[in-house]
Amino acid sequence: MTRTARTAMTVLLLALNWAPAAAQESRRPSLTISGPAAIGMLIPLGERLALRPDFGYSRVNSSSSITTNSVESWAFAVGVSTLHYRATDGPVRTYLVPRLAYRRSGASGLPGSSGLDASFAFGAQGLISERFVLFGESGVSFSYSESRGRTLSGGMALSGTSRSSGIVGRVGLTIRL
Repeated sequence: MTRTARTAMTVLLLALNWAPAAAQESRRPSLTISGPAAIGMLIPLGERLALRPDFGYSRVNSSSSITTNSVESWAFAVGVSTLHYRATDGPVRTYLVPRLAYRRSGASGLPGSSGLDASFAFGAQGLISERFVLFGESGVSFSYSESRGRTLSGGMALSGTSRSSGIVGRVGLTIRL
């Protein structure tokens, strides 16, 4: 993330007029299940701040009827978000959520890759029942990936880096324990 982006996020957080929000407040940790594919915990740190560590894992084994080859691929990610709550009016609570994540992936016979994802989103959550809270988030994301692989015959190496940015969205369910 560039220095300008970090500065802009800091100024935005400081410039907003945060107000206490007591509705929907739960001081106990909760389980979160969100998409795209992550499981985590929501840990309240105060009236207007919470920490949400999460992880995701996937593994795919695919084969083709045309060839006898099969490919096994996997991906793993671990991230942390901080939820900065705003004032509450009624049953919906809004927040800003910066997030940082580390990910690794690989496939049989191919070089693996690792990278960092940073995002900044606006979120809202609504109480479904005493134990369940539905949430949704949308914002911008920035990613950096690096792959280091093996050297092929002729000295050609399979490696490289990439940077990307885009729109990010998450939906999920918080289950109060």
